[in-house]
Amino acid sequence: MPFDAAQAVGEGLDRAQPLETGLFSPRSHDLLEETFWNEETATAIHRWYVIDRETDEVDRYGDTVQAYRPEEYVVLLETAGFSDVEPRPEWPLSEEQREQLVLYAATAR
Repeated sequence: MPFDAAQAVGEGLDRAQPLETGLFSPRSHDLLEETFWNEETATAIHRWYVIDRETDEVDRYGDTVQAYRPEEYVVLLETAGFSDVEPRPEWPLSEEQREQLVLYAATAR
């Protein structure tokens, strides 16, 4: 994920919303979201809390995304044994994908 996109996730707004059904539960629930950006580690943390309205049980979900700048992707791929690492902006992507994906071509050594 591009650095700016990951940072935007981590600096996103916390929110709460009531849902009759959704990604995390087929039952009526309240969905609480919180996000954090850790500048030191360049990571975005996204957490979801699903509170079942009938039982008050809470299910917790989360993810962490590491942000990298373009030159850091090159170093990662070269360290993993690839050469001729090049970004490929001409590959067909939707506008939304362009904001969230970075595509590179490389040669295995």
